[in-house]
Amino acid sequence: QYLIELSERGLSPEEAGQLPVFMHTVNDCERFSDHAVNIVELAERKDQLRVSISEDAQNELQEMLERLGQMVTEVSQALAQKDRNAAKRALEIEDYLNHRQIELQQQHVRRLNHGECSMQAGLLFLDFVDNMEEMGDKLANIAEAVISGLRWER
Repeated sequence: QYLIELSERGLSPEEAGQLPVFMHTVNDCERFSDHAVNIVELAERKDQLRVSISEDAQNELQEMLERLGQMVTEVSQALAQKDRNAAKRALEIEDYLNHRQIELQQQHVRRLNHGECSMQAGLLFLDFVDNMEEMGDKLANIAEAVISGLRWER
């Protein structure tokens, strides 16, 4: 709401150029939090249904979560200090998360084929992975905004 009200004021060309980036960044933050809520709901569903996820799958999810946490740290630093190097490091992590999502999907299929997990556990696992990867996408958008100097270049 603040950004909308701000857009109705007389802004300098520089401020006007930054406004779309700020609006998109706020939207990315909101979407990031939506995916975080999804993860909490998935964890609650897992507990309610008493679904057991294999130790390998738990380790894989933990590893993705740790990488996502590193990405949050890098993006926070990038924003706070307009640190393009931190933003670039965040994008490297996001690239890793994209590749890891595909690998984990393949490993999940292998576990299913070998009877190492239930269909229900597998679906929850994939939902966890997909939500974390989407969170990485939102953080990547913010990192790209920092790299562009918080200027709208489209």
